[in-house]
Amino acid sequence: MKKLFICALVALSGVLSANAQGGFGNFDPEEMAKMSVQRMDEQLDLNEEQEGKIKTIYLDMFKGGFENMGGPEEMIKKFEEMNKKIKAVLNDEQKVKFDKMQEEMRRRGPGGPM
Repeated sequence: MKKLFICALVALSGVLSANAQGGFGNFDPEEMAKMSVQRMDEQLDLNEEQEGKIKTIYLDMFKGGFENMGGPEEMIKKFEEMNKKIKAVLNDEQKVKFDKMQEEMRRRGPGGPM
């Protein structure tokens, strides 16, 4: 459970670090989704259809705002659901790379180098 929470925090910190200039309350879900997809594309070489689908997944996650994510267990559950949806869009090779990305984030922990 602790590892899942750390993973969720790492994922959240990675997304928020891209928008640190604007602060936690002033984020643009559209921009954050775009930046998240760009970061994934660099690692996974997404095609245009995958980019569109994954951007929609991120938008669904971000549009409610981070203040509405709930407690740690609920946040973990939402990130797990999001990752499951993302993996459904990826091919087998990309899934392996995605799993490695997730493991790398877990090893770095919160506040680790991006």
